[in-house]
Amino acid sequence: MSEQIEVYTKHPGATIKIEIDWADALADTPPRQITSSGDSTWLLPTGLTLEYSTLVGAVAALWLSGGVDEAGYACWNRVVINAGQQDEEIEYQKFRVECAT
Repeated sequence: MSEQIEVYTKHPGATIKIEIDWADALADTPPRQITSSGDSTWLLPTGLTLEYSTLVGAVAALWLSGGVDEAGYACWNRVVINAGQQDEEIEYQKFRVECAT
C-alpha cells in the first residue's frame, strides 16, 4: 500500500503557505507532544526557499517561494515527538511541490 502524498501547486514567482497537521500522530496513548518549537524542521531541495515557518500546537506551517516552471520537488517536514518518556521519536511527513505558470 502506498503512502498518500499531498501535492501543492505554485507559480515559480509566488510564495505559498503549506501546513502539516500532526494531530493524528500525536493522538496515541499515552499523550504525545512535539517537544518544542525548534523540533519542526523543513527539508527542502535546492531551488525552493523557506521564507518563514511556525509551529503552533500540532500544526507546522511554512511559507515557501522559488522553484522553476514545470519542475517538481519532493519535500519533508520532520518533527521530534515525546511521549513523556526519555525516548523521542522522529517522524516525517512527505509532500510534493509542483511549479507551473
